Parts: sequence; C-alpha cells; structure tokens
Amino acid sequence: MALAVGFDLGDTLIRYRDVPLNWRELYPPALSAVAAACGLNVGESGRAAAEAILLRYNTRVNPRVEEVTADRVFGEILTAWGESTHRAPVAAEAFFAFFRRESELCPDVLPLLQQLRARKVPVGILTDVAYGMPREIVERDLAPFQQYVEVLITSVEVGCRKPDPRGYVALAGHLGVAPAGV
Repeated sequence: MALAVGFDLGDTLIRYRDVPLNWRELYPPALSAVAAACGLNVGESGRAAAEAILLRYNTRVNPRVEEVTADRVFGEILTAWGESTHRAPVAAEAFFAFFRRESELCPDVLPLLQQLRARKVPVGILTDVAYGMPREIVERDLAPFQQYVEVLITSVEVGCRKPDPRGYVALAGHLGVAPAGV
C-alpha cells in the first residue's frame, strides 16, 4: 500500500505571530488597512457593517461546511461601503496582509519535511482558509518549504471545509494513494 502524509497548514506547519485563532478582535485594524488600500474613508457605521459581515463568515463563531470565496466576502464588504465590488481582490490582499505580516514556521517543520523527503514519502497540504483566502496568498506561506510539498489544496478549491471528507479524498487522489478511514 502506498503511503503519503497530509498536513493542515495553519498552526501545524506555520503560524501567524501574535494572531489569535479567532481574528475577531483584530477586525478594526484589518478593516482600516482594507479601507486605506482601497482609498476609502469608512465611517463607524461602515466599519460596523463590515465587522458584521466578517463575523458571519468567521468559522470560529459560525461553523460551516460549505466554503466561500474572498471575492464574495470582500465584495459584500465593499457593497456595504457603497463601493463597487471590482476592488474585492485589493481589499482581500490588504486584509490578509494584515494577518500574515509575521508568519513563521512551527518548530521542527523543516527537519520533519526533510525526513519525509529522504524517505520518498509524498507530502500534501489540505487547509481550510479564513474568509476564502485566495490560493496565491496561501502559496506565499509555503515559500520556506515549498520544495517538500507535492500538493496544496485549499477549502476554496474543494468547496468545503474539514471535516467534510471531500477534501481528504481529493488530497489522497492528488497524492496517488487510496484514502483510508475517510
């Protein structure tokens, strides 16, 4: 039987320094960064509306299986601010940059990945992303160890979040192994 290893990304392989698992308390400064990146002056009612939208998509508060995209989340925020949704990618980039400003590898990640590579064990990542974080942003977090990862799958690509088995089945398929215990 073929063997492969699948990891989660956040708080398994990397972490964002000084960022709690529930991002709610950091919404105000993150939304200020979004407004600045979009060249907007957002008042208190606009900020409250944006926080309510983020809270609705916050899986620490409102668990869900079906995934959403960043364009949807930030499109809703821009609409609430009376703006066009065409700047949703700019808004998302600013929002996620706020949280990712200090990402770091978790202890022992590189030695473990190096050992798996030496043993020719394929490695994949299945990660649930916050607020539909786009893949290209997630890929930046892989830079320090990308050479050890054969497959990256995000919850946006699968359309669902863990523990739904569809992501695990997709990861196993991409790694060329039969899913066991899914």
